[in-house]
Amino acid sequence: MPRTMSVTEARDNFPALVRQVSGSQEEVVITSRNRPQVVILDYEAFQRRRELEEKGARSLLEQTLTRAEQWVGGTLEGYRPDRFELSHFLASLESVLRSLWEICRSLDKPRRMLAVNILDAVLNLRAGDELLTPAHLTALAEVLPLLRRENLTVDDVAAADRRLLAAGLSPVFPVEGDLASLYEPSEEDDEP
Repeated sequence: MPRTMSVTEARDNFPALVRQVSGSQEEVVITSRNRPQVVILDYEAFQRRRELEEKGARSLLEQTLTRAEQWVGGTLEGYRPDRFELSHFLASLESVLRSLWEICRSLDKPRRMLAVNILDAVLNLRAGDELLTPAHLTALAEVLPLLRRENLTVDDVAAADRRLLAAGLSPVFPVEGDLASLYEPSEEDDEP
């Protein structure tokens, strides 16, 4: 069981606390008002845990991503414009995409951004009256595999956002009217 210490105690003994934790496997839980707030641990132990967490997240990402791709591909292959079936599919897909987003939260920033954009695009589609189309499914089938790209960049995420938007899947809630109107120059922009 990790040792606990109050914030005041940690502050008053910080240099000794750092020496004590450094190079050891000991963790110290810092509390405030008797509630755990943070954990202090050796940097090498932190790095090892982070590597294990990332390996586990990548493995789980691969499994969950494969399932999402199979669902999207299967639905695209057997597409029928049945509102009830497509609504049920979107609800199930939302659940899987939410899992993908949760997994990506422990990975790099571009992966987190892409996962949340894909999830938001499906949430927006579900919130609207529009029926899921083959174009939507094709865009999802093209964008989902990017989550496994080794060196995913913010530029890749921006290109994926444009691909989703071109297919009618908006990852952003429109303020007024359609999303494209947000990018059109206004009369105010033309004033000197």
